[in-house]
Formats: sequence, structure tokens, C-alpha cells
Amino acid sequence: MQHKTYKIVRWEKPPTNMYKLNSDGSCRDEKCGAGGIIRDSNGNIMLAFSVFLGDVTSNLAEGQAMLLEFQKCETLHLQPIIAQADSNLLTKCSRDEVTAPRRIEKVVEKFMRLEALLS
Repeated sequence: MQHKTYKIVRWEKPPTNMYKLNSDGSCRDEKCGAGGIIRDSNGNIMLAFSVFLGDVTSNLAEGQAMLLEFQKCETLHLQPIIAQADSNLLTKCSRDEVTAPRRIEKVVEKFMRLEALLS
């Protein structure tokens, strides 16, 4: 019998007068979606969304989730922001630790430009 390990994860507020973005992409049976939530420094939900993406990779779904969230922040003039995602690949790309795979390169470039603008 396998034992599972669980980790309790708790959302932490961003610093005063900042917004925090939490995004995620997910795939199951070749059907992918993306979603996210944006909260202010008091924990108030400013925006939440989900979108069906169709047949894409999980990395692309994660990237699209992040890009959509940055675009929504730009439209709503929500800044400065702190972005949080659970994708190791996107985190490393945004820190310039790795080059984005060709298939998601354009999405990563777009969200990195918006991240720099909104941070």
C-alpha cells in the first residue's frame, strides 16, 4: 500500500496596496483549461475567471492562465502585482533561468512583458 503525503497550503496576502495573482492551467483527457483569481491586499476578490482552451499542452495551459491574468490586470489597471503559479517551468522562464520551449515561447514572452509593466 502506498502512503500519500499531503501539504497544507495557505494563501498569503500581498503587501499593502498590491494585488496578488494566482493562476493555474490543467489538462485531462486532452482537454485543457485555465483559470485564476486576483485579490487585493485585504484578500478581496477583484476578479476570478476560467476558460476552456481545448487540446493544448499542460505547459501551454499554465502559460495561457498567467497571460490571461496579466491581461486582465492591465485592462482593469490593477497594479502593482505579485504573480504566483505552480508551474516550475514558468517560474524558471520568468527568472531567465531557462529558455521557454518553442511551443510556449510567444505566450511566455507576452506575459513577461506584461509582468514587467505591471510590477
